Amino acid sequence: MSGKSRGDDANTRRSKDGASATKNHEHHFGYKAHTLVNEIKIIIKLSLTPANIHD
Repeated sequence: MSGKSRGDDANTRRSKDGASATKNHEHHFGYKAHTLVNEIKIIIKLSLTPANIHD
């Protein structure tokens, strides 16, 4: 390692604003999708949150 800290110029495929969380002893990285649909399965509301935000 060069001793350089990993920051905005880090070479990674992961999203820089995603987050990690552990649920049921499994590690997850990314986002959670929260959807609200009506009776005929049409999406009424959609939101994405980082994985580490509690529902």
